[in-house]
Amino acid sequence: MLQAIIIDDEANSRTIVRSYIAKYTNGVKIIGEADGVESGVELIKRASPDILFIDIRMQDGNAFDLLEKLGEISFDVVFITAYDEYALKAIKHSAVDYLLKPLHPDEFIKTIEKITSAHHDKSYNIDRYAQLIQSIARGESPRIAIPDAKGINLVECDNILYCDFITKYTVIRLLSGEEIVSTKSMKELEDKLTQLNFCRVHKAHIVNLRHVTRYIRGEGGIVVMKNGMQIEVARRKKTELLEKLNLLGLG
Repeated sequence: MLQAIIIDDEANSRTIVRSYIAKYTNGVKIIGEADGVESGVELIKRASPDILFIDIRMQDGNAFDLLEKLGEISFDVVFITAYDEYALKAIKHSAVDYLLKPLHPDEFIKTIEKITSAHHDKSYNIDRYAQLIQSIARGESPRIAIPDAKGINLVECDNILYCDFITKYTVIRLLSGEEIVSTKSMKELEDKLTQLNFCRVHKAHIVNLRHVTRYIRGEGGIVVMKNGMQIEVARRKKTELLEKLNLLGLG
């Protein structure tokens, strides 16, 4: 019987994985669950699982932060994510298993069968996860497809400074000084970008947190971007922004 752990900050997602294991597997037993990086590291060290099911993004970090904290990894890892553009190139390159949300029974069963039928020795697992961490550390910036009047632009997210909503259009401001006038709504961009180190700070603005150079205190405050642009922060967005910038205790 293989022993498994689930790490995901969404209780509903943990419930789904647990139910799939109960319904579709005979040789896997859940021995513990955690909802974040720190609690997950503690659980893994205590329980020594054979399989880890882990969401890529969590409130206190991501799955790769957790793997780095563990050092040697002798168990199998199944990454679970709703965002197939995020780090999957590196995951595929390292021959590591992953599942996309919403989970599909057939894909889940294939992954379990692959793990249970394989006979990986400890050194193999250590090598492939070390390779994955190195790939992530060197990794390319995820890209996003942004349509405009002439076609579709494939833009590396790190090259985006911020996005402005103007009337019926969204203007994406790039580090180069170029602008893309897109037909995508701010909500559509928000759904993708806020999972990639961006934050919606105002109803009309999404900023790339990597390119925020200063926060100026105020009712909501102001963020100063790398190009000197000052962007107002809505009062209701202040706490979320400061949390993401790790400045809550200073703001």
